[in-house]
Amino acid sequence: MDAKEYSQLFKEGKLEGYNIDLKIRTPQGVEKWLSDDSVPIFDEKTGKVVKSLGVLQDITKRKNQELAVTALEQRYRLLFELSPTGIILEDENGFIVEVNPAICQSLKRTREELIGMDARELSLDPVAKVEDNIRRILAGEELHHMEPTRMKDGTACMMELHETCIELPDGTRHILVIANDITERIQSVSYTHLTLPTKRIV
Repeated sequence: MDAKEYSQLFKEGKLEGYNIDLKIRTPQGVEKWLSDDSVPIFDEKTGKVVKSLGVLQDITKRKNQELAVTALEQRYRLLFELSPTGIILEDENGFIVEVNPAICQSLKRTREELIGMDARELSLDPVAKVEDNIRRILAGEELHHMEPTRMKDGTACMMELHETCIELPDGTRHILVIANDITERIQSVSYTHLTLPTKRIV
């Protein structure tokens, strides 16, 4: 609902109060944001709204900060979605709350399949080791390690993981996982070691 529709409903007495942020331009050409918080005053005989009583407050600084935060969040969201590197966000208990397309592709799973999944189900490491990793990360340690990971079709891939604890704006702690599929790299190195010719010293 835009400001005009909001104002019309207010004039018709269909709203008990009017609270909206307005963007204006001063005679000097400066853009400002105002918060309009008003209540209707009715004519006792007709029952129609004849005027309003309210407060206009300059919220330019706050609004600009909110818009800057929103723009930053959108920028990070874009980077998150387009990153060629897999990204997983887990809660303190190790349950997945967000993933990007790259990790979905690596694990051959959809976003819907991964959200809510226990990270322990993905790892082929012993559960005790995964739980110890979670404990260490929440204690402030940054982990960089390789982990065999289960894909949807039951096969395994080798993931290089960078894991750290972060705090979200709402104050909750989460585990941020940066994951690179290094399966082909490892297979290539193993193959090279097996096929390299030996040199004979004369």
